[in-house]
Amino acid sequence: MKQSITITLLVCLLSCGNKEIIDKSISVVDIEKNTNNFRFVNLSDIVNEVSYVPLETHKDELIQFIQDIIILNDRFIIKEVKSCKAFDLTGKFICSYGNLGKGPGQFLFVSNISYDDYNNKLFILNYNRLLEYSIDGHFITEISIVYPDSTHLVSSVKSVGNNTFYTYIHPALFSTRIIFFNNRKSVLGKYSNYFDDPVLSNNITMYQTVNMPSLSKSFNNKLLFKEGLCDTAYYINEYFKREPAYYFNFGKYSNLSKLLKESINKGFDPRIENHMFIKDLIETNKYLLFDCGFRKYAPSTEVYKIDDSMIPEGFNKSTSNPNISRAFYNRKTNEVIFLKRNVDYSQNYGGFSGFVNDIDGGVPFWPTAQPCGNKLVCSINAYELKEYVQTDAFKNSNPKYPEKKKALKELADSLGWDDNPVLMVVTLK
Repeated sequence: MKQSITITLLVCLLSCGNKEIIDKSISVVDIEKNTNNFRFVNLSDIVNEVSYVPLETHKDELIQFIQDIIILNDRFIIKEVKSCKAFDLTGKFICSYGNLGKGPGQFLFVSNISYDDYNNKLFILNYNRLLEYSIDGHFITEISIVYPDSTHLVSSVKSVGNNTFYTYIHPALFSTRIIFFNNRKSVLGKYSNYFDDPVLSNNITMYQTVNMPSLSKSFNNKLLFKEGLCDTAYYINEYFKREPAYYFNFGKYSNLSKLLKESINKGFDPRIENHMFIKDLIETNKYLLFDCGFRKYAPSTEVYKIDDSMIPEGFNKSTSNPNISRAFYNRKTNEVIFLKRNVDYSQNYGGFSGFVNDIDGGVPFWPTAQPCGNKLVCSINAYELKEYVQTDAFKNSNPKYPEKKKALKELADSLGWDDNPVLMVVTLK
């Protein structure tokens, strides 16, 4: 039935143009129609409040580079390559989760972190080891991971709540790509390593070298999942079955299905790497935020194109040229807006793509963590904040709240150049 709905939707899109979509349960994110709809969008359009949390700096708890953040009601959990730390809502250090080593509760590096809000536990993946900790940092046990064989490297394992986990296998050398399992190693659901198209199913293997899948918890605590280059994002229901949630209409900017049909039984075709992808989905009560990689199909001069000469030796130039732009989809109006780049902040790759901070004149905002209620967060390096408040862009800004601009300048001046990062927390409307 669900497959039939998807087919009906695709046929309607191809044959009816802009006519109303029959299936109202699936939101159509029209990339093709809006590829020149680049704007500066004010942060005040989507949030009511902005606050800053400077993370406590101590010689034993220095943070070099934040890779991931989990927001909870009473703390922020910060992931680096070789550490995982918790800070309270004021930025005071609480505890560390594990440390470097090979013993119980120790790791060589942190692949990814996840949190089970049902049982109040944190999980750290290191290679093929999934380590479980109490929220206060005490090591509990090591969870057995379900994967095809003992020689296979697991790319990602995440808790999806109530002692249930998600495993992503990469490179995709086996027929199974994704597995949902519980802490008793019972398999609850799994998905094959094939392109999700009825015409191509069981013929074309999925993409072995590009585009990690996106799995996130939405604002209503559903699981939102999107695989690589596929054009559909799904909710995972309580039975671990997929329900179509968003269809991304790439239109003329991707002929991936045609290419795959030409490549049936011919193995992996490197031309696949040149096609568009959507990743890093963040769903709120009103919006779907995401990164859109145009690769060779950049339709606008607003899309910053990375010249091959900028790519270091040893990297695949066809896969390292993503031409990524940030965008958001209004779930009520069905509008798609691509965010223009602010060239006054983070000038690498043509500037920073995010919401213009018209509230206090500070750095533009783009979330780096899944929402907690109506809260979103990003991190700013102390030295970047100090540098930005010295720019003409900040000095000449006329934000809605001049007193907040003054307070932000005072915060930046109080920081040391090597201090831990500052978290920027916004409250959605």
